Amino acid sequence: MKPKSLIFDLHRWAGLLFGAILLVIGLTGSAIVFWQELDPQVYPELYRNSGKPTASLERVIAAAQATVPKIRPTGVTRQEENIYMVHFTTPDQLSLDVFVDPLTYTVRGQRIFQQSFFGLLYSLHYQLLAGEAGEWVTGITAIMLMVLSFSGLVLWPGWKKWKAGTSLRWRSNTRILAFDIHKLTGLFALLFLVILGATGTYFTFNEPLRAAIYTITGTPQMPKLASKPIPGRSPLGADVLLAKAKPHVGDAELRGFYWSDKADAVGRVVLSIPGEGAANSLLNIYLDRYSGEVLQVQDARRPNTAELVLNWVGPLHFGTFAGVFSQIMYLFIGLAPGGLFLTGFWLWLKKLR
Repeated sequence: MKPKSLIFDLHRWAGLLFGAILLVIGLTGSAIVFWQELDPQVYPELYRNSGKPTASLERVIAAAQATVPKIRPTGVTRQEENIYMVHFTTPDQLSLDVFVDPLTYTVRGQRIFQQSFFGLLYSLHYQLLAGEAGEWVTGITAIMLMVLSFSGLVLWPGWKKWKAGTSLRWRSNTRILAFDIHKLTGLFALLFLVILGATGTYFTFNEPLRAAIYTITGTPQMPKLASKPIPGRSPLGADVLLAKAKPHVGDAELRGFYWSDKADAVGRVVLSIPGEGAANSLLNIYLDRYSGEVLQVQDARRPNTAELVLNWVGPLHFGTFAGVFSQIMYLFIGLAPGGLFLTGFWLWLKKLR
């Protein structure tokens, strides 16, 4: 069998096996492009403008903890218009968010993110509503998206004749029209489908891929950070740790503070730097939760080689690399996998007949 025939068979069967999953992932991906902007419209009572930031992050956390006394919080985020969310993980590994008024320290409400409108779409996109097993399936499907993209490029008829690869024959029969829509959709969406496949693969298999990126770029791995517990002393509060981090903050704005229940876990302060691009706007400060010592500062404006690559994964996958323009573009890119599957499936059915 000729190599091109093998590639054609690979392209066809990969499309038939994974096309329907790609349709679901693509449609839900389009639906959640603007989820952070639209979520306040769905839950306006939770996102009411607070006017100014809180004076005490510890009091915000304490108010949420009083509402959920049996689970320890793992972080708190501050969004635009001073919306504060305290994060918990339920025993069944769901994300529970408690919204706290930053001025009166009263709880506005709470929700399980995966049971909210956009959380359901996100879970369908990322895990197919099937937990860890679904996450593995989407990760493998992301790899197959790259396989389909590159094999489709090899099979593109424009390599032999440019006009054959770029024509759209509207007045032809449905088989020819479906073929033309298929090849043109693949051609124009190719670069973005490869990017989405690569970044989607990273999100599923991030630990080995992260290590691989450090190795390939020749970047030394960062040592694992840990707090040093002090016998008889509890971890320092969020307000104290934020004060310890202040010398490194500059004009950056607080975005969140995160920790875990492990005794030696560090505290991580996340800040956004105004005026910077999507890939270099974050400042992460890691602190010892007992002494308050700053253990590490990761400034996205001055990344090492591996971080330079990794900092682009999120913006390229979520479509935030060029602001609203790229987000609108991703609305349509998300339709491409479904269009390719449907036209390819139609061509397969016609051939069977």
